[in-house]
Amino acid sequence: LKERAHREARDTRLEVLAFPHRGFRDGQRELAAAVYRSAQRGRQVLAEAPTGLGKSIAAVFGALKALPAASLDKLFFLTCRTTGAAGLLRALAQCDERNDEQSDEPCGMARLRILELGSRQRACLRPGASCTPQQCDLAAGFHDRLPDARATAVGQGMGTIDQLAGFATSHRVCPYHLAHELVPWADVVVADVNHWFDRHAGLQTQVRAEGWKVAVVVDEAHNLIERTRAMYTAAL
Repeated sequence: LKERAHREARDTRLEVLAFPHRGFRDGQRELAAAVYRSAQRGRQVLAEAPTGLGKSIAAVFGALKALPAASLDKLFFLTCRTTGAAGLLRALAQCDERNDEQSDEPCGMARLRILELGSRQRACLRPGASCTPQQCDLAAGFHDRLPDARATAVGQGMGTIDQLAGFATSHRVCPYHLAHELVPWADVVVADVNHWFDRHAGLQTQVRAEGWKVAVVVDEAHNLIERTRAMYTAAL
């Protein structure tokens, strides 16, 4: 019931969400509309735009507006670089703040749940230890402490890699695995492209298994060529 209430409140507020800046720059409205239409119709769009246009905020705005219009469960924003993830998170924060400014209701459950996924190496708080209960205290008893850690993260609207590390430290759980356990509760997931496209990654498998209806936005997709070669090329 709580999840249904969150979904209804989220969609109601996103339906009236306004662009977070005073106006659109040249090309931003067209990009936002293209992302919106493609997500709503279940189609693909490939957009090329000059640096400085404000691609991230335009794409984020168009995708967020499509969440209620297309009855989407989640959005996945994928990036090829850490700096790209930072830009997407800023754009999402701006839209969420605009969401709060427009609403006369307490934000509470209607705030977007935004989750950032990082690599195991970046998220690990016990470098050098293997992910076993014998070597890592954050792995021992993980599932016993997971519900409280998850409740904290959901209550705080999820978080970035650094914020999740704080929640994980407080509850003595592994932040990497905590992040992946939070995906079912997230509205928006920001992650590196390998979380979706790598044959060992689990996001696509999870989406299919759960039957979620999602939209995927890839930032700086021209980098996918080299990244895909690295993912799928065997090495001796």
